[in-house]
Amino acid sequence: MARPQRFCLFCDGPRLSDTHIWPKWLNTLLMPPPLRLEELNIPRVKGGRIAKSRQGSIFSQKPKLCCVKCNTGWMRQYEDDMLRFSKPFFTEPDKHISLSLGQHMTFVGWVSLITVLAEYIDHKGSVCVQSSDLKYIKRNLQPPQDTWTIAACSSDAPTWAAKYRHHASFTGQFSNIIEYHSAVARGVENNTQISSFGIGKLFIQTRVKQLRSATY
Repeated sequence: MARPQRFCLFCDGPRLSDTHIWPKWLNTLLMPPPLRLEELNIPRVKGGRIAKSRQGSIFSQKPKLCCVKCNTGWMRQYEDDMLRFSKPFFTEPDKHISLSLGQHMTFVGWVSLITVLAEYIDHKGSVCVQSSDLKYIKRNLQPPQDTWTIAACSSDAPTWAAKYRHHASFTGQFSNIIEYHSAVARGVENNTQISSFGIGKLFIQTRVKQLRSATY
């Protein structure tokens, strides 16, 4: 088990409070069935990728990751702004929706926020996003454009009400597979992550490539 978070992810402040990965209104809107939390990761030993599954889902998780000030301030503002225009995203895949520039930026910022929070649910060993990105998101209400890519599309998938998968690893140049496994065994930090979210009728995928180097 990972050590509990002691200070706020975004401002390093104390007084951590329960942090909903997904807002209550979204949980009420979709009413997802009981789920298991899945993680796709590369272990620190030779053998390739494995899938891990835990009880619970990001719809029900409330880890203590952020301080009261952030939770009730700029993060709450995100939720309130999203609630004003986003419900059709998750329930009406065939409806044509036009977003203003402000709504588009709110959506991008909200996705970056849940991507960060979801990384910290019981698998800190696969955290990729750097603290500098967290500070950037808080300051600008947007993720850094040079390292983040966010894609979203309508998906009338009957197989999920809510689904999440997270994959993080180190991506770099290696001359052979032995060199790669040697680097992984030495604990090279993750520098790339892909998180996929199925949220009602919406599919979202985020990719984060950090500017991080390593010694092989």
